[in-house]
Amino acid sequence: MKNLLFQNKGYLMLWLSTLTTRFGNALTLTVLVYHIGSHSGNAFMISMVLLAQMVPMVLIGLFAGSIADRMPKFVIMISSEWLQLFIVGAMIFSLDYAWLLIFLIFIQGAAAAFYGPAKTAYLPELVAEQKLSEAIGLSQATSQSADLIGPPIAGALLLMIQSREILMIDLLTFFISALFIFASSRYGKANRKLIESKVHESLLISIGKGLKEVSSLKSLKFLIVIVFVLMLAAGVFNATSVSIELQIFHVNGFQYGLLQSVGGIGAILGSFAGPLLIKRINPGKFIITSGTILGIWMTLIFFIHALQATFGLAALFIWISIIGLLNSCLNVPVSSLFLLVTPPTFRGRAVGIMQMFTYLGCIIGLLVGGTLTAPIGMIQVTIIAGVAMTAVSLGLIGTKGYKQLIHEQNLKSKDGAADKRTFVE
Repeated sequence: MKNLLFQNKGYLMLWLSTLTTRFGNALTLTVLVYHIGSHSGNAFMISMVLLAQMVPMVLIGLFAGSIADRMPKFVIMISSEWLQLFIVGAMIFSLDYAWLLIFLIFIQGAAAAFYGPAKTAYLPELVAEQKLSEAIGLSQATSQSADLIGPPIAGALLLMIQSREILMIDLLTFFISALFIFASSRYGKANRKLIESKVHESLLISIGKGLKEVSSLKSLKFLIVIVFVLMLAAGVFNATSVSIELQIFHVNGFQYGLLQSVGGIGAILGSFAGPLLIKRINPGKFIITSGTILGIWMTLIFFIHALQATFGLAALFIWISIIGLLNSCLNVPVSSLFLLVTPPTFRGRAVGIMQMFTYLGCIIGLLVGGTLTAPIGMIQVTIIAGVAMTAVSLGLIGTKGYKQLIHEQNLKSKDGAADKRTFVE
């Protein structure tokens, strides 16, 4: 992965952009959740902050993907960063108005929704196909790292400066990120032209063609289903894990912070382990295996709770860290396979569709997990989500999409082996 950064200046610039913008976003979200939560004293308002950030990803994914297929990707990303910069600037003057602030968070989420599909579709313009899994793993690890260090730094800054001043720092991160994206387009082989054939067709026709293309590819549908199930389980976990930690295990503030850090470290390790493992294991089989293990691991919360009297919080720390590792490790092959099996002319729309189902699964999981916690119980809801994920993962083995994905990967492996033999001869 070091070679990828040092030998590919275009990807290096994109990596620096990811690091900068994700760190800024982590600062902003932490500050806004704290600000709205402390001023309103209402847990519902905190939930509204999270929903306002995620809902646009569902609503705009299809449009963002279609635009990414008809315009230069780096232009869309820069425009997204600049738009978010102006919105955060408006937040600085709106901190005393909670609902206006939530509306601005929603608008920022809409602007950010255009960034994801463009960035993912942009990667193949900077990185060779055989390096895609490493590039995705490194980008994912970078995002996890920024998300991990952002909140504690925001907390430290809140002790020294006001929320408005921290948001000003975020303005700078968007500006710097946009500069890095522009630099990546100079070093890489970025497509700088509009795709005329797609510009002349309406946006709705373009979206319809994308949906038709994706639905016709069995392997793509399989990947979308597994991502939806993964994020559904992740949403349930996000809805129950904090309550489990605080209300079942009664952790204090310091222990809670350590648990979040341990989960983040596990996610970072998973991002690095994923690219190494899929070099040795067929990615399709790896996805099924990881999904099954992740589901089983979630159900172990029943035994973790039972072991609390004997081992204290040690078992809980291990449980959280492994969930972070498995979740992140599973994302790498899914993302890299998604790019490889998608026709280049439809990559933006395909990623937009995946983004839509990703956040839809997470939102449904949050709502279902939060709703069922009271009548059923936090631990029981987590166990049900784990059982469901295990059952779905194993059930997908018999689908045409899974078989098609395995077939495509076997053909690719044979072609790669043949190319090596030809080179040796």
